[in-house]
Amino acid sequence: MTILETAVRQIARVLAVLSAGAIVVMVVAIACDVIVRNTTGASVRGMLELAETSLVISVFFGLAWAGVKGEHVCVTLLVDRFHEAATRLVQIVVWALSTVFISWLLYATVLRAIDSTTMREERFGLVRWPIYPMRWVIVAGLVALLLVALLNLARSVAGRLPMGPESELQAVLVQQERVAAQTEESLEALDKQVPGASAAETIPAGGTR
Repeated sequence: MTILETAVRQIARVLAVLSAGAIVVMVVAIACDVIVRNTTGASVRGMLELAETSLVISVFFGLAWAGVKGEHVCVTLLVDRFHEAATRLVQIVVWALSTVFISWLLYATVLRAIDSTTMREERFGLVRWPIYPMRWVIVAGLVALLLVALLNLARSVAGRLPMGPESELQAVLVQQERVAAQTEESLEALDKQVPGASAAETIPAGGTR
């Protein structure tokens, strides 16, 4: 697993956590608004806008993690009947087209975000709610998704499967091996400082050496 792949996974994981948090905020905001409306007959100022903002964050910050986990919509009814070489070619074409499309979408979104920021776009309701920060949230989500698409394209060209459950399991195994190696190095360093210390740590409580 390359450094780039590790970095993309970490970025997607952080965005996924923020996405999950946004879902919680959205649910709480809607619940509060419904309770207050049924109780007093009036809405809570800003709750609707907060829920809409949380919806944008939850959707676009979750795209990259779905790509990393391989949880996007994928129909393999036809590809499963191809030979390995044909399947690899299809994957290369699909991820190349996906990269081009996401790049075009990102370009258009950046232009729209710049215009929105320049005019300080707002939503007028019960409160004045700025819209332009959410334009940049969409940009950030698309950038992360583009990194995933580029990484999957590189994996397909190299003859590897796109990121998904198998690659996620491999990443976990690599992380466990790394932790085990670091633990072994720490024990060796401790043993050099205090001879027999690492062996003493392995003796059960109440046991004898």
